[in-house]
Amino acid sequence: MIKEYTHVIFQGNNFSPNKLNTYSPQLQVKVLAEYGEIINRGKYKNQPSPYGLATHKIEGINEQELINYIDKLINFTEYLIESGVTSIEFEINVDSQIKSSVEISSDLINMLSYLRIKKTLTISQL
Repeated sequence: MIKEYTHVIFQGNNFSPNKLNTYSPQLQVKVLAEYGEIINRGKYKNQPSPYGLATHKIEGINEQELINYIDKLINFTEYLIESGVTSIEFEINVDSQIKSSVEISSDLINMLSYLRIKKTLTISQL
């Protein structure tokens, strides 16, 4: 059974996800690439990572949970910037096997505007 979820993806050329987790444990992002650490696969194999990359997964498509998480991000914007985040992508993934619609409220869009970091909102079918 495929579940619907939202991935919040944090990126930055000098981004340190570990620093973000230290600054703001409430956000607890999953570290995918730490800036400057040696990468063991992919394009930069055996080289220091030229960027940082992290994710946070929100199970289900629950607008209120997403709004609550965005509110946390707004409250921790300074820590996001200090740790090197330059962009945040909100990737909403919907199950193509289920007839459902995703509605993005104006409240959610307005909240995103308060984040002083480049952001992208994507809706994808699984």
